[in-house]
Amino acid sequence: MKKKPRILIIGSCVTRDIFDQAAFKYFDLVRYVARSSLAPASSADCRGVVSIPPEKLTPALQHRMVEMDMQHDLVSLLEADQYDYLIYDAIDERFDVFIDDRGARCTLSNEVLATGFDPTTCRGSVVHTALEQHLEMWRQAWSSFIALLRKTGKLHRLMINQVFGAEHCVDGSDFLPTYPQDGIRIANEYLRAIYAHMASDLSHVQFLNFESTYFVGDDGHRRGKNPFHFVASYYQVALERILSSAVLNNSTVILERLGEKWHAELLPCLEDESDGDEYAFYLLINGRKVDTKWYSASRSVEFESKRKGLYSATGFVRNKSEFETTRIYGSNKIGFNEGPFYDINQFNWSVFERNLGSEFLEARNGIFHFSDGRRHLDILINGIERLNKKGVALVVFGGAVSDREFFAAPYFYGLGLAEQLQLPLVSISDPTLSLSDSIKLGWYLGHEGFPDLPKTIAYILDNFSDTFSVRLLICGGSGGGFASLRVSTHLETENASLFVWNPQTSVEHYVKQFVDEYIKTAFPNAMAEGSIASRLSAIGVDYDLSINSDRFKHQILYLQNHDDWHAEAHARDFLRAMDCDQRKGANVLANGSGLAYCLSNFGVGHVPPPHKLTAHALSGLAEGKSSLEIALEIDKMVEFN
Repeated sequence: MKKKPRILIIGSCVTRDIFDQAAFKYFDLVRYVARSSLAPASSADCRGVVSIPPEKLTPALQHRMVEMDMQHDLVSLLEADQYDYLIYDAIDERFDVFIDDRGARCTLSNEVLATGFDPTTCRGSVVHTALEQHLEMWRQAWSSFIALLRKTGKLHRLMINQVFGAEHCVDGSDFLPTYPQDGIRIANEYLRAIYAHMASDLSHVQFLNFESTYFVGDDGHRRGKNPFHFVASYYQVALERILSSAVLNNSTVILERLGEKWHAELLPCLEDESDGDEYAFYLLINGRKVDTKWYSASRSVEFESKRKGLYSATGFVRNKSEFETTRIYGSNKIGFNEGPFYDINQFNWSVFERNLGSEFLEARNGIFHFSDGRRHLDILINGIERLNKKGVALVVFGGAVSDREFFAAPYFYGLGLAEQLQLPLVSISDPTLSLSDSIKLGWYLGHEGFPDLPKTIAYILDNFSDTFSVRLLICGGSGGGFASLRVSTHLETENASLFVWNPQTSVEHYVKQFVDEYIKTAFPNAMAEGSIASRLSAIGVDYDLSINSDRFKHQILYLQNHDDWHAEAHARDFLRAMDCDQRKGANVLANGSGLAYCLSNFGVGHVPPPHKLTAHALSGLAEGKSSLEIALEIDKMVEFN
């Protein structure tokens, strides 16, 4: 019979009441330490503020709780190591703490005060909850608590029940006169400060988090009406989250940033532990492996890395007697935003340095870093071995980067798509995004040191097409759609087709915040006042694709989501300028010169088309179908409600 995990609770009834008859099917509750602030319970200072006769404390549970607090017995309890998992909530930090003249401490809980204990008659002082002195005392106790759990090897088996007091009952009533609203809010703010401090020492997977809708008082609760006596749904959900917790299931790797290093520890399930196990680890940034620790007997390792990114780890377990059997575990993810906002060496690809005006002379996979010392352009070439299969190369431009906090430039897109289509990939990163970590979109329009960026990209693409005798299949969505269209006007080769979805066609009509950030970053000496159009015109940026529309000479497949504001703000004027008014299908327009426009339905707002539609469109263009033919096919594929 499988052994049930032993649970130790340090906290309050918000955690204890989770463990009813249903919970006992899964756990053994070995001890419940309550009515005690962490500072007295875990203190190593002198013990015993006062001795309270047992008859003053009924039932016996009250006596045990008060004795644990006053005798500071939590340390010996933890050192005895008679539990498998520990759940802690900080609700009882709402109580004041009394410190006598010897330094001994006790929590001024309701149970202690009910005995007649009067701190004003004792030599000492009261430290009131929610004040800085109380918080500092708790921080010191927390540090000792964490150190003890590390020493006993149980830190990774600690769960924090991150709860807050209810401000009202399910019937809308409050908790007056016992618990004033202001007092509850102050207590909750204090809890937030405590949880924030805990987060610096623990992994986020060690926290049990709840939506605020569960922190509602139950006026019919068996223990009475109280801000910490919640509705029944809280206890049900809490048990489910404990059962599914990564800490409890332990088939995971805990990754933490400790000082200047990354600490990864594999937490095996109790039944998975066996003699002779060996452990290996990968460190990953944004899903890419950057470091490896090979098999050893240690379940924890350290890595060094200061790159910006979203960090995770993968753990591997094998037994010395069964090398062929390996168990693989993933980890939590941690964002790290202190690295450089441009890092060309963050990838596993080779980097080839080239002069900005040079040509492609060899077929190699990797990042081509074109530079003239003042400016640069990064282009990823991947799948070059597929170059001659279809005579087509996929060229991808990226749109806005939503999360620059953890992702450093350069940014490359289209790897999965090119793999699926079995096409070589030419992915172009916008160099303007390497100027600052605040700019999210640059439209590949260039910057003060690189005003001719669109022409330069077109020159490189022409050279690539000529050198390797391939047709260019150029694509991008949103800001990447604008770039695809804009760069295509400078191409010399006619051997190219375009697929764009939800593109901007005029930077003037995009979100002002993004445009302002672009101008400020790319052209810091530009005027800050005036309309967007006047400011862009003054710096010589070609921001509107509807002007000089006769410059488009390649076939264009234009896919637009009907519920996207771009349909009115961007598609309408561009279609008018391109004379795209020939109705060819229920939702398809064409202009007879290679432009086919399909108004489709693939979600709410400014969302990309489903992967299936994108792959279908690009496959069709790669096969030589016309943009109109594919637009009509997509129109039939999509149900338009």
